[in-house]
Amino acid sequence: MTFLQEIIPEAKLSAVERALMHTVNTTDVAEIALLNGGLSTSLVYYFTNNGNAYVMRVIMQTDPFNDPAHLFACTVIAASIGVAPAVYYTDAADGIMITGYIEHTNLRSGFPSADILIRELAIVIKSIHAAPLFPKKMNFFNTMDTMMEHFTACGLLPENIATELYNYYTEIRTHYPIGETDIVSSHNDLNPGNILFDGRKIWVIDWDSACQNDRYVDLAVVANSFVTSEARETTFLTTYFGSFPDEHKRARFFLMKQACYLLHSMVIFKLALETQPSCAILNFGICSGDLKEISMRLGNGSLLISSFEGKILYAKALLSEAMDNMRSQRFAQALMLLADI
Repeated sequence: MTFLQEIIPEAKLSAVERALMHTVNTTDVAEIALLNGGLSTSLVYYFTNNGNAYVMRVIMQTDPFNDPAHLFACTVIAASIGVAPAVYYTDAADGIMITGYIEHTNLRSGFPSADILIRELAIVIKSIHAAPLFPKKMNFFNTMDTMMEHFTACGLLPENIATELYNYYTEIRTHYPIGETDIVSSHNDLNPGNILFDGRKIWVIDWDSACQNDRYVDLAVVANSFVTSEARETTFLTTYFGSFPDEHKRARFFLMKQACYLLHSMVIFKLALETQPSCAILNFGICSGDLKEISMRLGNGSLLISSFEGKILYAKALLSEAMDNMRSQRFAQALMLLADI
């Protein structure tokens, strides 16, 4: 017998009992446990009943950036097109959603080659972008403007690096084309932890950041984790677009990759500073953190993104990668190409 009161916060206990009764017709589930990992502030539980496994998300507090109604609507749409696990219960007022659980295996080793994996990922992204539009729309660069202003002014970076970073971002902001034709339903956080493989197909979970957005955001986020060469970039983009990508698509893709590196770095630094005094990293400077190595450690569990150290090392590596790329000839060429559009 499972004692829910031992694991569910008292304020949510009655709502959880209602959700369980609606979904599995009992509150006496065989097994229930809190799932760890990730950056979400929601409580996420795994539970079983009659041999079936489920995931229950319990949202403890809401704000304009944590809207249960929007999250649940996006998840339902994603499930309807077969990208997200089945949704069995939602109650936005209580902040509770129950979905199927995906028994998953290692994504990278689950495919015969990296080329096959990135083609499959491109197909999944294409499916998400073809879905009915999610309810809310995000202005990517307005969000970036606010975060960049705060980040470069917060004193974490040496002044010369902060100025260089801001100037590079301004170049991206100035030259990147913004158009309604590229606004699609977007997950916006397709990091490896949100992409599961059950041995047969790829599933996408955690739709907290989902909204209408520029199609290149999802493409850039996935590429930053999985696309490791220009040859694979060609494979990835050709699969997604259905034709060989022209130089303008490549330029736009490359600039968005850097913007996403910056965005994720700033978000993770912010989360780290919320859990640790800022004095812990007052001596921070751009380091030569190896993004591939840090990502590998996060993937094999030797470094946890839920830890302060994990956040800081990952955020530094992301920022270092972006700076290296924005100092490159390809960055200058991409800006020139898009300036002519």
